[in-house]
Amino acid sequence: EILVYIARDGCTTVDLFRRPGNPKDTRIIVQRLSEGKPVVYSDYSFYTLASVVKKFLLRLPGGVFGPDGEERLLQVLTLGHRTEQCQAVHEFIETLSEPHQHLIALLFGTWFRMVDHSEINFMSVEALSRSCAGSVFHTC
Repeated sequence: EILVYIARDGCTTVDLFRRPGNPKDTRIIVQRLSEGKPVVYSDYSFYTLASVVKKFLLRLPGGVFGPDGEERLLQVLTLGHRTEQCQAVHEFIETLSEPHQHLIALLFGTWFRMVDHSEINFMSVEALSRSCAGSVFHTC
């Protein structure tokens, strides 16, 4: 839900995922989500919500893809043609569980929308990758 909210309403926020959110609010949201309590996302800044997402990603045991998955994805860069790279990534994602695929679709869909609005939010592919790569690729 938090990623859908950010993708729908926050993708034009300047420097989102680069600027930190309010630490107190971040703790409150994490605690409420951990307890299964509802969170009214509109009560918080998008920076705080993005901080919650990054914190969640950092707490995933083994990261989003796991050490082996990260290695496999990094090996894609050694393939010669872009079509081969896309096919290899697609094949890897198909090996993941459906909930895992759903999470990846939400993450990358959100980030795609942000890059698509980079003229407003100043979050180019490079800026976004610098801000989020450590949360996604734990072995790097």
